[in-house]
Amino acid sequence: GEAGMLKTLDEAKAQYKEKPVPWFDGEPDEKSDSVKRRLIIYAFLDEKEQSEKAVKALEHPWVARDHGRVIIVRKMVLDSPLAKRFKITSVPTFVFLDPTQKEGKEIVERKSGKDITVKAIRAPMKKFFERLKRILEKGED
Repeated sequence: GEAGMLKTLDEAKAQYKEKPVPWFDGEPDEKSDSVKRRLIIYAFLDEKEQSEKAVKALEHPWVARDHGRVIIVRKMVLDSPLAKRFKITSVPTFVFLDPTQKEGKEIVERKSGKDITVKAIRAPMKKFFERLKRILEKGED
């Protein structure tokens, strides 16, 4: 009846909520087996409005549902070795890294400034998940 339908809708709505970003503390070991099956998102940020919008995009339900399948690393310093490695010149900048790829080919995508939207974050995530699925399927055959 109506009560059952409302309960089902409430349950579905509860699953579609913004979630805080589970920031990774430190830097992940890209060669580690536990890291290799997860997309690494390096988020170079500052305290300004554009960076806050980028973080909000990471909290969006469409992205948050896969927080457990990615590692999100927040960096607030542009002169860090990591920022130099990825040639970061402005914030916010997100670098999507696939640790299963060879060196030089591991960057899936790079987004900066106003280009960081929910859709722009979701696209490289989906690309990585599809590639990982193909790798796992080949390994099982």
